[in-house]
Amino acid sequence: MRLLELLRSERGQLIPKRESVLLPALVDEIWQPFGEKASAKQLKVTRTVPDEAKMESDPILLRSIITNLVETPWNTRRATEHTH
Repeated sequence: MRLLELLRSERGQLIPKRESVLLPALVDEIWQPFGEKASAKQLKVTRTVPDEAKMESDPILLRSIITNLVETPWNTRRATEHTH
């Protein structure tokens, strides 16, 4: 679904809405499902986004991009663990 949204955006089929997005809250919310899994594997992740950081962006597209950035290495790590 997220990739489809990004593709539509690139093709001009989706008109982005610009809003002010608080980055720390968004990043924390996206990371939440991975937090327990990371702790169980003794992985430490630190958010270095300043608490007041904002960005003017489409919140749905920005969420898709950041989620993809978090999921891709996580899924790659899981795939690597299963092959060793």
